[in-house]
Amino acid sequence: MIINNVFKGLFKDATVDYNSGITYLLSIYYNVIPVFIPPVLKAKINSLNIVSYDRESQSYVWRISLFENEQKEFNWVIAEYLPVFEVFDKHTRYKRECVSRMKRLFKEDRSLRIHEVVNAAKLYVNECRVEGRAAKYVMNPHYFISKGIGDARVQTILTYVDIVRELNVSEDFEQRTSNRNTMS
Repeated sequence: MIINNVFKGLFKDATVDYNSGITYLLSIYYNVIPVFIPPVLKAKINSLNIVSYDRESQSYVWRISLFENEQKEFNWVIAEYLPVFEVFDKHTRYKRECVSRMKRLFKEDRSLRIHEVVNAAKLYVNECRVEGRAAKYVMNPHYFISKGIGDARVQTILTYVDIVRELNVSEDFEQRTSNRNTMS
């Protein structure tokens, strides 16, 4: 990943050493706050409003992306994840929320893989379809990723990722489930 070039000019205008500023921002991004960062540097960086802490979601909100292609890296959420919910007409809404929650999910659990997450969503939607659930009883895509805060936070998607891992489901998930669900 490449650091966003915006910071060079931003730090120069604010008289912040580029390397020190990036070190502080990286420590925030990876949630590792070292003790050696001077309070003056923290104050200068915080005054630039690059990042803020959201108490409700208990996460950092980046007003300026730390990495250049960060948004592009999560385009798969809109291109692959959301269309899975098309069966229940829940694929056109909540794009921003899905991308935001997916970024947080991948930040918290670095072992996750895109194909596992997409297959978990397919498994959930397929299960709902087989059970004949009405659309109003199917989770919205952003709630499937994460719902609630603190101890009350539920991440249903992780349960389905575990099932996908147990079943050792690969890219051919749809073919396997359609063969299994047909009557002979």
